[in-house]
Amino acid sequence: MINYYHILGLPNFASSAEVKNAFRRLAKMYHPDVNPSGQEHFKTVVKAYEMLCDSYKKSQYDHRLKSYLNSTNKSANVVKDKQAKGYDVSDAELKRRQYYQEHYKKQYEQAQQKAENIELKRSGNEFKNIIIATPLAVLLIMLLLNVWNDKPKIKVVPYKEEALPAKTPNEEERKRVTTGDTPYADYFGGARKDTVYKG
Repeated sequence: MINYYHILGLPNFASSAEVKNAFRRLAKMYHPDVNPSGQEHFKTVVKAYEMLCDSYKKSQYDHRLKSYLNSTNKSANVVKDKQAKGYDVSDAELKRRQYYQEHYKKQYEQAQQKAENIELKRSGNEFKNIIIATPLAVLLIMLLLNVWNDKPKIKVVPYKEEALPAKTPNEEERKRVTTGDTPYADYFGGARKDTVYKG
C-alpha cells in the first residue's frame, strides 16, 4: 500500500495542517517550473496531497492504512513468534511469502487505482448527463404547457357567406362598364373621323 504520509515526509496519521504545510514545502522544491527533473515526484506529491487534504478521503485512507499496518504487524509478529518458538522457516519459505505479499499488494493497489478511475469517470458522466437532461426537461415542460393550453393565441374568425343585395345598375354606370367599339370614349372624347386623308 502506498503510504502518502511518507511521500510528504510526515508521520502516519498527521493532521491536515501538517499535510498542507508539507505539501507547500515540497511543491516549492519539486514544481516543474523550478525543478524540471522532479516532475514525476511532483505528481506523486500532488496525488498524496489530494488524498490527504479532503477530510472524507483522508478518513477512509487512514482507516485502510491502519488495517494494513495492523495486518503487516500481525504477520511480522507471527514470523517472530514462530522463530522464537523454534519453528524452522527456511529462506525459500520466507522468499515465497515475501513474493506473495508483494504480488497481492500490487494487485490491491491496481484494484484501488481502477476504483478511483471509475469514480472519476462516473462523476464526469453525471455532469454530462445533467447538461443533456436539462434542455430536454425544459423542452418537455414547454411542450406539456402548450398541449394543455386550451385557448389559442390567435383568434380565428370563421368565413361567412353573406348574400349581397341585388343592385341594378343605372344608366351612367352601364356606360362606364361597357366596352364596345369605343372603350376610351370617356377619356378621349367620341369617335373622330379623319377629314384630311383621302385615300
